[in-house]
Amino acid sequence: MVRFHLWAPHLKTTLGETSCTENEQIEELNLELEEALDQTLRRFSRVSVGRLDADHIRDLVVTAYGTQMPVHQLATVKRLSGISVSVEPWDKQLLKPLVDAILQGNENLNLRTQGQTAIFTAPLVTGTERKAAIKVVATLAEDGRNALRRVRRKYRRMGKEIPSADEEQRYLKQVEACVDLAFETLEYKLKLKEKQLSPVSLI
Repeated sequence: MVRFHLWAPHLKTTLGETSCTENEQIEELNLELEEALDQTLRRFSRVSVGRLDADHIRDLVVTAYGTQMPVHQLATVKRLSGISVSVEPWDKQLLKPLVDAILQGNENLNLRTQGQTAIFTAPLVTGTERKAAIKVVATLAEDGRNALRRVRRKYRRMGKEIPSADEEQRYLKQVEACVDLAFETLEYKLKLKEKQLSPVSLI
């Protein structure tokens, strides 16, 4: 069974309705569609302005107790807003090492402390920077669409090898249904990313 964990949950078209797992060839199609979609979404995730990702902070490595450990094993990390994250070490002696590790490579973050809690805030960005980021995402989305089109062409060509005209049409209908679902998901994810890059998402 193909995993569709990346696909948009709002879509009315369901896996069963599209018959996207009916045979091995269609499952292989979906694996390629999912990989193409996954690559695009990974590229989306690298585009960020005026935001601070709590998961990114959690996974940073800190030298503590003579070894290297991720932040989430040493402190409580909380997302305060789209632009702010708090870090509260369980051992107060680790506050400075944690702050130094987080700021390393993230020098543009603003830092303030409240007792033993460090609060990191992303710098404000201009509307021009946001528009530029949205254009980058639009370009990445078009690259993603092209990747899905290549997969569709590949599997449509395979349909020509089916001897029965009726079976070929049935196969091509399945291909189009699955590809359409991938395209709808890409557009849905694109809208979410554009919203994330807009000022309102920072509230």
